[in-house]
Amino acid sequence: MNQMLVDFELHLIRTPTEVCRILGMSYSSYAGYRHQDKALPDYLSLHIETLRRLPFETLHEIVRERLTNGRP
Repeated sequence: MNQMLVDFELHLIRTPTEVCRILGMSYSSYAGYRHQDKALPDYLSLHIETLRRLPFETLHEIVRERLTNGRP
């Protein structure tokens, strides 16, 4: 398992399916990264780091928008 993705799921208290929607990627790609079939690209790890550093209210707003509208 890719610990960064698992930790991000726990941080958001979201399922892998929801997290891939939040990150704007297909589930098949996300699952490959999560199970370490594919290396996690730098841009994706930087995106996750940036989201984790946001204030709770801002992060919650982004998560809500991406889960209800699909795309940012």
